[in-house]
Amino acid sequence: MFRFKSQRRRRSVTVLTLMFALCATGIVPATATTATNTSLPVIASVQINLPGPDKITINGTGFGTARPNVSMGGTPLVVSDGFTNTKVVANLPTPLPAAGDYLLVVTNTSTRLIAVLTVTIGGVGTPGPQGPPGPKGDKGDTGATGATGPQGPAGAQGPQGERGASGPQGQAGADGVSPVGQPEPAGTNCQHGGLKYTDAQGVHYICNGAPGAGNTAALDARLRALERATFPIAYVANSGSDTVSMIDPAINAVIKTIAVGNGPVSVAVNPSGTRLYVANRISGTVSVIDAEINTIVTNITVGIGPTFVAVNPSGTRAYVANKISNTVSVIDTETNTVVANITVGNAPLCVAISPAGTRAYVANEDSNTVSVIDTLSNTVITDIPATQPTGVAITPSGTHAYVTDQEGFVRVIDTASNTPVKTIGVGLSPVAVIFNPSGTRAYVTIAGGVRVIDAVSNSSSVNILVPAPTYVAVNPSGTRAYVTNSTGSSGPVSVIDLETNTVVANIAVGSAPMSIAFR
Repeated sequence: MFRFKSQRRRRSVTVLTLMFALCATGIVPATATTATNTSLPVIASVQINLPGPDKITINGTGFGTARPNVSMGGTPLVVSDGFTNTKVVANLPTPLPAAGDYLLVVTNTSTRLIAVLTVTIGGVGTPGPQGPPGPKGDKGDTGATGATGPQGPAGAQGPQGERGASGPQGQAGADGVSPVGQPEPAGTNCQHGGLKYTDAQGVHYICNGAPGAGNTAALDARLRALERATFPIAYVANSGSDTVSMIDPAINAVIKTIAVGNGPVSVAVNPSGTRLYVANRISGTVSVIDAEINTIVTNITVGIGPTFVAVNPSGTRAYVANKISNTVSVIDTETNTVVANITVGNAPLCVAISPAGTRAYVANEDSNTVSVIDTLSNTVITDIPATQPTGVAITPSGTHAYVTDQEGFVRVIDTASNTPVKTIGVGLSPVAVIFNPSGTRAYVTIAGGVRVIDAVSNSSSVNILVPAPTYVAVNPSGTRAYVTNSTGSSGPVSVIDLETNTVVANIAVGSAPMSIAFR
């Protein structure tokens, strides 16, 4: 059984966030922005098991002339060749997911806009009625007549025939085919309009949610997460031009530039994607940006020489490594105030938060240590030896920390015991290290290139040549790496195809680009 709840949104580029610069803090969700394209896709109705078994026909408008993308519950569906601007035929998932609500999404690949419907998968059909009783059995034969002579008593009546067997039980009702709905105007049946359709059980209405709010907050959040994964935006901190560049990876070009404080070197995004945090080294501040309208909300004064900022997985705290004051400032993201300053080693350059949010790892370049902070008590619980560490990243599983040091190695630390367990040679002057979303590869910027590490075997492999790399980030799908270069007055940012390990584009940004984050 399928039910459908219509939700129509005009959407543009939004993303799932990988917070990376000198170090990587993992994937954080984000939110959506509004497109101005008028070719808005709309799903009008859906037919299940048509034009055949295990098929789904989606009727509507604005699907485009190129093959659209279709997914249900996050699972991509194979689209048949017979798609048009008003109808798409795709294969249903096999087997169907368990009972529950799933997003059905059609993406117009030309306009990069999407249409959404909620599909409710029910259980098996209601059993049919029991068959009618069988006919009554025939009467038994009359007994034989007695012999001549004294007339004997009449023969007894034969036994009554057995009752006929009941007819077969009716078959269970099969899952129905969703009929084509008709538009229902706003009014008594649907406050905000919707769809009306009729089946064997009667008339049904599928009502739209309030304009701009969606049917439910949960559905809206799922829609936003889907869009983040489909249409990411990269943010680059340009330390020489005091700006943050917004890159649309679909066109490999800057689509907006945001002015921030002096000397921005690091940018992070909160889990809901509503705020950007930019560490301004010269200003000694963190600029908080409203990510929906791309304007500064406030500037928070932190320690001296902030070089890196990371947001915890719950989005309640931001941690700022202050190179000159040898501290980590802890920001309450609800009040935008500093609630603690934690003394660490000398010249902290980078901080990475564990996936559980209970530990922060800080690379202290001048004291040759990595400080481990208990984020519940805001105290340093141990210092791990390293040689001029500059970058640190935590594996997505949280079991290991990778630290770059100036001896040309990446040191692998067991986070359970906080002890080094492996040393991987990578090349001259390693700076930043990050992981791909699956945690199978680590990428390290070194002099003249990016070194690829197999994170399963902890062995160094490919070296990808780029001009003068500083930091690196991987997009949410794990297909591209974006590398900032310190050459020239406008970047560039080199784009690497991670399947072929080759540079496929160079994007001009601001002066002296440093860290990159995805939203």
